Amino acid sequence: MVLNKNPSIPEVPCHRVVRSNGEVRGYVNEIEKKIELLESEGIPIKDKKIINFEKYFFRFDRSEIKT
Repeated sequence: MVLNKNPSIPEVPCHRVVRSNGEVRGYVNEIEKKIELLESEGIPIKDKKIINFEKYFFRFDRSEIKT
């Protein structure tokens, strides 16, 4: 929900956050704009889903946070 209401576009690149299955959803602007931004960064998309998603997927690991 926070990413969907991001007031700091493009400083906070929330357009890069997608569902864990590669689906492009939710964006403060329209989904078409999110897809346009991702494609401009070289991310291939078909039917609102990232092609070869595993190539671009990054999983955040909380254990890497230093406190």
